[in-house]
Amino acid sequence: MKMNKNLWIPILLIILGIGFLFHNLININLMFFVFPIIMIVVISFIFRNSLKVKINKFILKNGIFQIMYDNTCICGVAMKITGKIEPTSNKNDIEKELKDFINAIARKDSEFKFIIFTIVEKNKLGSSIIIYRILQHSTDIELDSFMEEVNNLLVLAKAIAPHLEFKIIQPSKNVLPIPMAFGNYPFLTVSEITYTNPINSNIVSEDFDVEIGEATNGTVTSRVGIRVKDITRHIGIFGSTGSGKTNTAILLASQLNAKGVKVIILDWHGEYDQLLKNGFRIYDEKTIVKINPLHLIDLDVEDTVDIIGDVLQLTDPQRFLLYTILLKLKSYRKFSINQLLEVINSIEDTSYWMRDVKYALLRKIFILFTPTASKLFSTVDETSLNDFPDYLTSSTIINLGFISNLKLRKLYSLFLIKLIVESYIRYKINQQTLIILDEAQNYFNREGNEFIDRLASEIRKYNIGLCFITQSPSLLSQNVLKNTNIKIIHSIKSDVDKKAIRDTLSLDERLTQSLDKLDVGEAIISAPNLKIPIIIKIKKIS
Repeated sequence: MKMNKNLWIPILLIILGIGFLFHNLININLMFFVFPIIMIVVISFIFRNSLKVKINKFILKNGIFQIMYDNTCICGVAMKITGKIEPTSNKNDIEKELKDFINAIARKDSEFKFIIFTIVEKNKLGSSIIIYRILQHSTDIELDSFMEEVNNLLVLAKAIAPHLEFKIIQPSKNVLPIPMAFGNYPFLTVSEITYTNPINSNIVSEDFDVEIGEATNGTVTSRVGIRVKDITRHIGIFGSTGSGKTNTAILLASQLNAKGVKVIILDWHGEYDQLLKNGFRIYDEKTIVKINPLHLIDLDVEDTVDIIGDVLQLTDPQRFLLYTILLKLKSYRKFSINQLLEVINSIEDTSYWMRDVKYALLRKIFILFTPTASKLFSTVDETSLNDFPDYLTSSTIINLGFISNLKLRKLYSLFLIKLIVESYIRYKINQQTLIILDEAQNYFNREGNEFIDRLASEIRKYNIGLCFITQSPSLLSQNVLKNTNIKIIHSIKSDVDKKAIRDTLSLDERLTQSLDKLDVGEAIISAPNLKIPIIIKIKKIS
């Protein structure tokens, strides 16, 4: 910046004034030493202030920004660069197109200037381009001419780089200096990539009963759904928190219910009763479905031991001892803490090892005799197996959120599933049913869950399907993941979870790379009526 000529007169007056003071107050030799130093400080201060750029006005209109300073106007647009990968292309093709486009505009004789910058933030890269021009005036005519040139450049971009999208965005409010010089190596990359679908009649079938959403490829949009007959082959709805899992689950539940499928939702947090009211019967803290543990023992001691053993993480000796205790309680027809203590005391301590096993088991299963447990389990005011068909006459939401102890919540849920399945088997209920397990990862531990693994393999023949909803598919057992033939996968960020999905679905690189880039409500769907997995936009529940 040049120094304003009007500043020279004040500077000369200051110099003369200071010189006069020094001449009268101090020694002449000292004055020649101090005077130049003071002059340098004063002049530097004035020059420093004069070098500041003062922006008089910043205007943003129709995507065009205008910066006014010192009778100069900078006019420009900021655009986000997004790559679009199709089945026949890859990221290398996109980056080559970007380089070709940059080389083309570099050869173009134009008054425009271009800045491409890449921001690095939290291990993520993002590229944008600023196109600007310095104008002497900012009239509407010049702005129209500027925008016409920008549109011509976008046409050029479509011709040279068809897989790149340049979208005008609002510029940031941050003020950053641009370097005066640049190196000789250009770094060009496109990090934000969208994935297009290979939509054609051979892949997207019209053979579905329940519409889930739409798949779009350019101007082609196809409806996508699943078949009711496939739900007994089990469903998995996976995705990070806030990715749209709940909307998908509600959409499925409401549409399947309308198609005559009985839907039973085990609502882990107590959210669905507020979202699904029409056509659903609701059980909560005020209308608890009480379970008689003796009925469970009567039905299948082994399953009961497996359920308790998985939830409470019992050792093999503790499981064996529990099996013995349950058989004795079954013969006594009582299930109380006093009866439990009596049975445990009747088992002889043949060694210190046996005594340790007994008391360790007692500490773990005491949870079944707490005040909270007494609201859920009872041998007096209970729901028998004979009553279960009456409880399941319509689609049902069972609110589990009021059970504060997570192990107790898990036990109660699994016992409910056991009784539901047994009632279908015993009374030959032939109605197609889907049991939705919300927050399904809570039903598994490191060793999996033997009971659910068996169900996933066997209950299809009883016309029952399971729907697993989770943000952590890697925490489900491999058997469950393999047995979910309908998978709806929303955005997943964790590398471990992405690997679990990729391995079970055999996703190609294109879809694997898209897993953490899906927008809210978007999902990859794999189903028996689709030839290959595709990306869709899930319908939004109003």
